[in-house]
Amino acid sequence: MLAAKVDANQPDIVADLRKVGCQVLSLARIGKGCPDILVRSPSGGLYLFEIKTPEGELNPKQREFYFLWWGNVNVIRNTEDALTMMGLTLDSDGNRRDCRHL
Repeated sequence: MLAAKVDANQPDIVADLRKVGCQVLSLARIGKGCPDILVRSPSGGLYLFEIKTPEGELNPKQREFYFLWWGNVNVIRNTEDALTMMGLTLDSDGNRRDCRHL
């Protein structure tokens, strides 16, 4: 079995999402253009995230997956991108806030 290719920023993003109460499942071993992680937000929403470094680009298999997938797939480059996609933010103390209920 091939080792999963994981971008350098993925471990930090996953750890940060878990700290704010998200469940994170790595999908990196699936390959074939499948996004890197499946995230369940604290409010129950499900999100597919493709993690890229600041310079990273989608490869042809990823583009094909996104074209054929009926749901949303979001490219994120840092924790803030993921939180924004889920409608979450952190206050000055690092506590999670749900922007949709402000």
